[in-house]
Amino acid sequence: MGKRSFYEDDSDVISIPGLATAIPEDLKAKEGAHGEVSFVDGMTVRTSPYLEKYANEVRYYVHDKYTIIAAELATQRLALRQEWNSVTSFLNNDLIKDPLLPNSIYILTITLLGSIAARNRGLPLRFLTPAVFGTGAVAYYAPNTFNATKSHLCQLERENLPELYQQQQQLKSQWDALKDKGDRLSAQLEAELQNSVHQTRAFIKDLFK
Repeated sequence: MGKRSFYEDDSDVISIPGLATAIPEDLKAKEGAHGEVSFVDGMTVRTSPYLEKYANEVRYYVHDKYTIIAAELATQRLALRQEWNSVTSFLNNDLIKDPLLPNSIYILTITLLGSIAARNRGLPLRFLTPAVFGTGAVAYYAPNTFNATKSHLCQLERENLPELYQQQQQLKSQWDALKDKGDRLSAQLEAELQNSVHQTRAFIKDLFK
């Protein structure tokens, strides 16, 4: 019994590397279930079957979409962080000009008192009274913050609602003029009253000499 060749019964061998021989048709058909096989320069080249092809396309599509979404989320997260830093910086540097403690405690207490005072009132007063109490408390306990906030709101109104801002400025000018006129009239009346009192005292003094 002679020696048996190692590959003598192995008919499924595709090719021997380095030999430019074509792949047998029966083996090509047999391998077709796993994809089409071709032979190039002594090397076997297998193409992906339809299921693997579509699975790869889906995987590439999902990967691309995931990459785009992840990049967009990272961009939005960075923009949100920058916006938050801008807001906090603006509040700390431009609006809040007074110590938070204990002023904020006083302001919250007075606002709460306004809410308690209007708890049995109508709905408009229940919202308006705490706002009025809180605004007055801010103006009293944090005047610098109140003035900075008022200036910022006036600037926003001037930029976004110029017509309303002009009307308010006209009303303010009329009110200032009326107030100035009232102050002058009051000062004049006070001076006349003092003069009348002085003349009366002088007349009484001369009368009893």
